[in-house]
Amino acid sequence: VGYAAEHHFKQYLDKLFILSTKDDDHDRKSKGDRRFYYKGIEYKVEVKSVQSNSVKKLDDTVKGKVQVDASDSREIELPNGTKIKTTCLLRDEFDILAVNLYNLTGRWDFAFIKNKDIPKNNYKKYNEYQKDHLLPTTVKVEWPLKEPFKERIQDVLV
Repeated sequence: VGYAAEHHFKQYLDKLFILSTKDDDHDRKSKGDRRFYYKGIEYKVEVKSVQSNSVKKLDDTVKGKVQVDASDSREIELPNGTKIKTTCLLRDEFDILAVNLYNLTGRWDFAFIKNKDIPKNNYKKYNEYQKDHLLPTTVKVEWPLKEPFKERIQDVLV
């Protein structure tokens, strides 16, 4: 589903006449599935999908979880120079999270959230500094969308 989501996300950008490039999937120092420029600013987008086994239907809402982490544990350096081995992604390692909602809507819809608006990591084994700089490994999303998610990528740019 991940590669299909990336393909559909590229098509989404193409429809908006936004030219994008793809980073090397094996480059551990550069996170982001697509890069593009908008009004002279470069954006890195990480594309993730709602996990099918997390989907729960409740009345008028469908809820799910998105795994927002690296595929492998790796050593990363925090802004203060300390290093930590983790699967967590760094806050500000990319600009926008694009969530493929196929498992919630049955369509190749996306939800968008700025990296800075992704909820704080609350893993109890991390100290406060680490929690401030590491993204959580899972993020909750629901359909219809609720803040801070947006239906249009334009709403999270600039």
